[in-house]
Amino acid sequence: MFTKQFQIFEEKIVPMLVFDETTDVGRSGECYSTKCILEVRGSLQKAALYKVTGLRFNESEAKIEPVLKIVRKNSESLSNCGNGVYIYEKISPGFYIATNIIHTGYRMRIHKLVICDKGSIETVDGDFNNYCNIVFEDDYTMAIAAKSNHDVMVADQKKIAAEITNKASEILKEITAERNKIDTVKIEEYVVSPAFEHVSLDDVIYAVRNRLQSAEETNQYIAELSLVKHWECSFEKADTPEEVVIKIKTKHAERKASAESAALRAQVLGLPELTGTQKQVAWALQIRDKIVVENPNDHRLRKAKTSKYWIDNRYSL
Repeated sequence: MFTKQFQIFEEKIVPMLVFDETTDVGRSGECYSTKCILEVRGSLQKAALYKVTGLRFNESEAKIEPVLKIVRKNSESLSNCGNGVYIYEKISPGFYIATNIIHTGYRMRIHKLVICDKGSIETVDGDFNNYCNIVFEDDYTMAIAAKSNHDVMVADQKKIAAEITNKASEILKEITAERNKIDTVKIEEYVVSPAFEHVSLDDVIYAVRNRLQSAEETNQYIAELSLVKHWECSFEKADTPEEVVIKIKTKHAERKASAESAALRAQVLGLPELTGTQKQVAWALQIRDKIVVENPNDHRLRKAKTSKYWIDNRYSL
């Protein structure tokens, strides 16, 4: 069907397979002489033929790739439902890529072709890039140089990034060490802890990249993040430990008064006592008291006798 020869293509010697008859491109496409036919099916009419006009280095994907120019089809033969073929005629010698060729089971493939001066065609999926490198030698040389420069730039960027990360890690360690010097404060039975602004390694890396250009700026940054943001205990926050304790005591007093008021109201209405620990009962009485105020005839007031019931259902009452 073919003989292996060496042919001259654009003044360069390229190994070719010279076909004696029609070259079948997959199951649903074919090329012969300087004519190419691509099959399409209904809504899957995505077949297209591109000619390679050169090579370039794609920086975003860091690879050398062909420069493509779409070939306009000369005609098409389609049925009412869209099945048929695209026909390309008088194709000049060159490198071509046929995309979205439909195979069995509607699978699509890409075929890479070489058309020589005499019209012979070869599918060269495996050697296509090597052929392009030979023919577009100048482009390939420039692309290799661009890739080399890109690789050097990427290596430099990685080196700088590593240095910044190391510096940020050291700064974060210093911040942590400074924070650890500030102890908790115990007032009566309450242990009040210092709280600081959240800072992650990424935060410090960003600061090193954009703010910290000198040792003075770095020291100031460490000092700022070592300051206590507030003090906290039992879900209460304040600027000083003493204020936190005052808030806790005030809330406890309010809860105690509320629980006593609820217990008194329950006693007046003759509601049943609740079971549970002292804290559970105090909490449950306040929850139940809201129902007492809103709907004193609610049947649950006399039926539900456990603190657990009122606490578990506090959001749905």
